[in-house]
Amino acid sequence: MKKLFTLLTVLLALAVFGCSAQQKPAPPAQQAKLIPSESNIGFTEVDEDQVPSSVKKIIAAMSGTEEAAWAAVDNNNYIILNPEDQNETVKISEVIQRVPSQNFIWLDVKLVESDLAEDQKSDQKTDQKSQVKVYKLAKTDKAVNGVGFEYKETEEEKPEAPAQNQPAPTPAPKPTPSVTPAPAQEPVQPVKPAPEKEQPTPSEQAAPDRQQPENQAPGETNNQGTNQ
Repeated sequence: MKKLFTLLTVLLALAVFGCSAQQKPAPPAQQAKLIPSESNIGFTEVDEDQVPSSVKKIIAAMSGTEEAAWAAVDNNNYIILNPEDQNETVKISEVIQRVPSQNFIWLDVKLVESDLAEDQKSDQKTDQKSQVKVYKLAKTDKAVNGVGFEYKETEEEKPEAPAQNQPAPTPAPKPTPSVTPAPAQEPVQPVKPAPEKEQPTPSEQAAPDRQQPENQAPGETNNQGTNQ
């Protein structure tokens, strides 16, 4: 009986612990990281002496040709740019990581090509330094599958000439209003007064009366008196 009781106890314990082990939930599966379809990638310009030997070989092969290249060495991405001639320069303006699908990544590298300034051109002729530029890109979310380049040319900005002090413009004279001249008037002749007639004096007026009888005949005077 004791052996049977011990066996039953062992079987019961195994059953209890076995069920609890089966009921323990499994850990949740890790979700895959979603990469945004478009994002910017940082970049820094590095000296040719600081790049791996394989990148130096690419720089030597690009000598004398206008070319842009991409190299991936030790999980690092490099962009090598060589302008058309020594009087030009090419720089990276932006790097965009594009993800058309979660298992494919390609980089859209935008470049700016411009002419060197006049003082830089003279220095370039003196030291004959190469215009090749090497850029090291920041880490991407996954290994890069491809790279594209887009060129954009810019004209050299010339400094503006200082404005010269110019005299203030003289204002134009105002137009004189036209005046119609009045018609010329004939000079007025002064009116001379008419000469006054000489009036006879009272003595002259009475003289004819006194002289008339002298001119008449004696008979006529008497007749006049009789007629009266």
